[in-house]
Amino acid sequence: MPKWKANPVTQPEAIFPKGTAVFALYPQTTCFYKAIVDEVPVHIHDEYSLYFEDSSYPEGYAPAIRIPQRYVVECRESPSGSSRRRSLK
Repeated sequence: MPKWKANPVTQPEAIFPKGTAVFALYPQTTCFYKAIVDEVPVHIHDEYSLYFEDSSYPEGYAPAIRIPQRYVVECRESPSGSSRRRSLK
């Protein structure tokens, strides 16, 4: 797990852009689940707003929730070359 947070002002390249597929620690669990970035941190102490995949919702995603930066990690592309960006309607 990363120990530090990225500062969006001085390290914008370290922030996952909106629409990026990531893995994030789901609240009250010890598991990382796939999610889509809804809102990015603006300041160093801000959290990401993420849509977690959830097939019980018609759109396939649960409502957005806030997750601390240190619990959001890169979701690498699969060998099939699928896109890292997903579009939400």
